[in-house]
Amino acid sequence: AFSSLNGDLDVTLPRSVAVRLELQTTQCEIYTDFDVTLDHSAPTTEQGRVANRYRVEIEQSVTGTVNGGGPTLRMKTHNGDILIRKGS
Repeated sequence: AFSSLNGDLDVTLPRSVAVRLELQTTQCEIYTDFDVTLDHSAPTTEQGRVANRYRVEIEQSVTGTVNGGGPTLRMKTHNGDILIRKGS
């Protein structure tokens, strides 16, 4: 897992890597050189009551697989791009 608050996440992986990606950025963009097969699932929601207030938290992320999938690689940033590059 990789995370950043105010900076880009720039990772280079081998061309033959097989991973499942969970990517989330709040205010920026996601770029990759890999062909990613995206999962089309609903966002995760968490609901509850705190004191006299009702709270709903929605977490949206992009998930998908590269080269058929494998271990999960999580990348999350609040104010920075996510870049996943193919190595040589």
